[in-house]
Amino acid sequence: MTRFTAISAALIVVALIVAACGGGDPTAVSQRTAPAPQPTVAPQPTATLEPAATRAPGQARPVATSVPTATPTAAPTPTPTGFEPRYGGTLNTRNIFDWTSWDTWHAFGGFSSMLVSNMFSNLLHPALNDLTTLAPDLAIEWDISEDGLTYTLKLRQDVKWHDGKPFTSADVKWNIDRGRTSEDPFISFNKRKVSIITEVETPDDFTVVMRLAQPSASFLASLAAPSMLMYPPHVEGVAPKSGA
Repeated sequence: MTRFTAISAALIVVALIVAACGGGDPTAVSQRTAPAPQPTVAPQPTATLEPAATRAPGQARPVATSVPTATPTAAPTPTPTGFEPRYGGTLNTRNIFDWTSWDTWHAFGGFSSMLVSNMFSNLLHPALNDLTTLAPDLAIEWDISEDGLTYTLKLRQDVKWHDGKPFTSADVKWNIDRGRTSEDPFISFNKRKVSIITEVETPDDFTVVMRLAQPSASFLASLAAPSMLMYPPHVEGVAPKSGA
């Protein structure tokens, strides 16, 4: 009995040793987590250079040429068409007012002045684009002496009165002297413009010399006044004074 007990105890010890050497549960699976897959980067295309063109032996090197610039051309000036100017004849108009006189030195009031200013001319007139500047009319040029006392005017040589008689320096002298000496109350309206003149000379048919008593900054402007239109002396006293 004692021997059987000793054998049994030895078998139990061997069984325990075998169990200890066998490890854990043979069905147990390792629970280690697999690493997450890393994203892959697509490969970048590599730029390639086109091979340079090769020139054949003896071929000239190409030269860069500039593109020609178009030269602007001016548009042709259109030929004016329409009515041709007509000289002479009679112009008939209708007016709602009576005018005072055909005589430029008797015409007073806005309507009469407007009518005669379309038929007669001044020695000078205000420039169209600058009323502070005087422009030639019947006189084409003028000269002032250094002392400001002598004015010399050169007249146009292609001017005729409406009846065909030529316009000369004698006509200018007659008009200026008329304003200086007349006792007519209408004509004397211009006396203040020409009373400064002491003498009018006519060296030739197209030159007028006016001598002043004293220098005047406004003298030339006075010659351009609407009331200083030149009037033909050979019709004075013949043409009707009234337009009514």
